[in-house]
Formats: sequence, structure tokens, C-alpha cells
Amino acid sequence: MLIESVPNISEGRNLKLINSIVRKIKSLNSYLLKDIHYDYDHNRSVFTIVGKPSMVFESIHIIAQNVINLDINNHIGVHPRTGIIDVIPFIPVKNISYQKLIRMVDKFAMSFFRKYRIPVYLYYLSARKEKTRVLGKIRNKGIEFIKRLSLEDKEFIPDIFEDYIFHPTLGVTFIGVRPPLIAFNFNLHTPDVENVLNKARKVANEIRESNGGIKNVQALAFFLQSKNTVQLSINVLEADKTDFFEIFQKIVKKLNENGLILKETELVGCFPSSLIENIVKNVFKTNNFTIEKIVKFQK
Repeated sequence: MLIESVPNISEGRNLKLINSIVRKIKSLNSYLLKDIHYDYDHNRSVFTIVGKPSMVFESIHIIAQNVINLDINNHIGVHPRTGIIDVIPFIPVKNISYQKLIRMVDKFAMSFFRKYRIPVYLYYLSARKEKTRVLGKIRNKGIEFIKRLSLEDKEFIPDIFEDYIFHPTLGVTFIGVRPPLIAFNFNLHTPDVENVLNKARKVANEIRESNGGIKNVQALAFFLQSKNTVQLSINVLEADKTDFFEIFQKIVKKLNENGLILKETELVGCFPSSLIENIVKNVFKTNNFTIEKIVKFQK
């Protein structure tokens, strides 16, 4: 059995801490950590971990144990967040069904709460309430919204908690099973911050599925001060069933229509192999490409 987890933590500036976590995960198994993406302006790090369930769970505990002294109330960054260990998604990779992984993750979520006393929301395929199925419906409301919740707010309170709804320093954690997701950033040429940011927010609003835009697309626009760049940040849900090449083309067209110039793009985490096949087939018009045809040569 192989599973993937992509824990997101609300810390992307303390490189000494981030590198320490990376070393500790690699000391557990050098093949576990497939990618680490951190960003100063988001003040967020995203770890992509693939392996046997027990080793993936252990890697997450390594991350948690190294950030439990941080305080979400002191966090400064452009990315929405409601906890230090903000979200821990799980994705089946090989020889494991969604149903079995959901059961395993339910047990992990309970053990995670017992160990760190952080209230847990179960989301997406693990969700127990419709209101908490979509991560953004709670997290985008912000920390203060969760802090104001009472026991009567049954639709919005965490699924696992005891003495408090919001940990005083660590906040809450979202844990759940979901299909593969693509996190992708469009960094824009930014001669005039206010003008470009307003246009990027307009594009984000238009392409967002929840506003009648592109199916399976979530989108936000940020200004990255350290890079003096406006960023259009998207998530593509159910990436294994989605034509990312087509979505990419639609978004670039929207950017062009609004007079926005694409400077560069950024992949956060890893791509499903089927996505690479889809892109190569579309770009090169080939009908016989498979991921097995990729060979990595020494440099």
C-alpha cells in the first residue's frame, strides 16, 4: 500500500526550522519526501510525502512535533490559514481504496488530537458534515470566526475536540482524504500593483467554480511583497479526472483578455503522472506517449 500526504504548515520563513524537519523526515526514509515548497509571502510550507501509511503518519508527527511551539496568532502571511498545522490531506496512490484510507485517516485524526490536543475538522471525503466538506467554507472565514463559535454552532464546530474549539496557539487542523489536487501559481508582470491586483482578483472571481467558472477550479489573487509580484493562485480539484492543459489555456486566455502578462508559473507539490501524459500528448500531438518513456539521466 502506498499513500500520499501533503501537510501544509503556517511557517515559510524560518528556513532553519524547515530544513531541520526535512532532514528528520529523510532520516526516517530518504525516499519519503518527494517535494518541499515554502514561500516567504504566504509564510507557508507544503510537504509532499509518499510511502507506506505507517511511515507517512510518522512523518506527519515529525512535522507536528517540530512546530508545536509556534503561535498562529503571531502569523503574518497572505495565505488563508486557521492553524499552525493547517491542513493534512491524504490521497491513495497504490493498492489501497478510498474507503480503507478513510478508515485509517479517521483513526489517525483521533490519535493526532489525543497527542497534540488540536481540534480537528474532518474534510472532503472524510467529512461528517456538509458545511465542513469544502475546506474553504470554514478556513476562509478566518481565525476570529472559529474563535467565536459556540457548542450550539454544530454545523461549523470541529469534529474532534474536548475542552476548547480553538487551540490557544496552534488553532485547528483540517484532516481528510481527497483525490489528487494540483496547486499551481501564475506570477504576473506587475508594473502597477493596485491595477494588476484588481485585475487578477477579477480573473480569480471569474474562473472560480463556485462563481460559475471553470469546473474544479479554486482561485485567489495575492500580492507577494518580497517579489513585488501579483500572483494568481489556483487549486484544481480531482486532478486525475481533469484536463489541466485545457484549464491552463483558459486561464492564460483570461489573463490576456484582462491585459495581464504572465511572467512565470509555479508548481506547488507534485503532478500526477497521468497529467504529464495529458500535457505531452496535447502539446506535441503524440498518441503514443506514456510516463514510462521518461528516463532521468545523470547530470
